[in-house]
Amino acid sequence: MYRFRLRSATIAIQEGGQGVTMIPAGAEITASDLPDVRERSDRSKLVTIEWEGKMVRIFLLDLMERGERSESQKMRPRASEWVE
Repeated sequence: MYRFRLRSATIAIQEGGQGVTMIPAGAEITASDLPDVRERSDRSKLVTIEWEGKMVRIFLLDLMERGERSESQKMRPRASEWVE
């Protein structure tokens, strides 16, 4: 499981595609499964995250650019450095 804090707000798609919501800057989110991002095309994918007990989807690129790993998990400091 990966924990992140958003440095800036981002738009998320609600589960089932039934609307959008704004996740504010500073929000703590978790992602259980992240794709390999070595190829640029992968960055346009939607990834499922948990925020405030809700499952929503955001673009991987937004997570990479706006998210930073939480202090409790220091394996890799920035989302843009993921490699599986």
